[in-house]
Amino acid sequence: MPLKCFSVIFWQTYRTIIATVESRETSQRSRPLKLSVLTEMTTVHSCSSLRVKTLGSLVKESDTKTLRIDRIRTLHPKLGMNTPSHFLIGAAVAKFARHPIVTGAFLVGSIAPDIPLYLLSIGGYIHYTNQGMSATESFRLMFDRLFFHDPLWIALHNFLHSPLVLLVALSCLWTSRDRVGSLSRWGFYFFMACLLHTAIDISTHVNDGPLLLFPLNWNLRFYSPISYWDPEYFGREFALFELSLDMLLLTVLAIIPGFKRLLARQR
Repeated sequence: MPLKCFSVIFWQTYRTIIATVESRETSQRSRPLKLSVLTEMTTVHSCSSLRVKTLGSLVKESDTKTLRIDRIRTLHPKLGMNTPSHFLIGAAVAKFARHPIVTGAFLVGSIAPDIPLYLLSIGGYIHYTNQGMSATESFRLMFDRLFFHDPLWIALHNFLHSPLVLLVALSCLWTSRDRVGSLSRWGFYFFMACLLHTAIDISTHVNDGPLLLFPLNWNLRFYSPISYWDPEYFGREFALFELSLDMLLLTVLAIIPGFKRLLARQR
């Protein structure tokens, strides 16, 4: 599939899923939510610890916004910079790299680190809502608790987000990276794209970014001064920057080449 079609379809699908969940939750804001337990994440630079606070049996959803749950967004997966942005950045690097690279491997690697969390999120949403939990409660459980404390979630999300794992993989494939048509060459550029993805995520997370030394250390994270989503850490400004960057990359990668091909056909 041409790059412009894939990127547009991927972008629209992602936005549609998020908009659907958010609109559903917006329509329920006036209803009281039955919550017996809310989790509050407390940030400690050595590690994140979980405190459980027992609240009243009846709390309005609007009131829960005043509770500090470590400013973790519960209606949006913790995927770092939006995954379509990673794809567009990967496509730009593959297109303009001075040294020939395996484009397919680089494009797949640019989004691969986020795929496990997408699958966990979709599966968890289906499972917990079928168990009678609301969408808000489901996402809160998944991204305020399981994301930080469940071994399966931690391992699947951080395996391709770990700089340590990726650097080890790249060092193993370094000597065979120039063997044209080989699986090792494909793997080298796949892990290179994963490392670029991880570097961006590390720099755009305050306290929920990739684990730096996974699997040797399951707590150590870099605390960036910038968050791609949290307004307390320039989230609004970064969202504008990210949108502008995406539009620029779409223009350079798809719109301008499309116009050039159209003009060439008319001649």
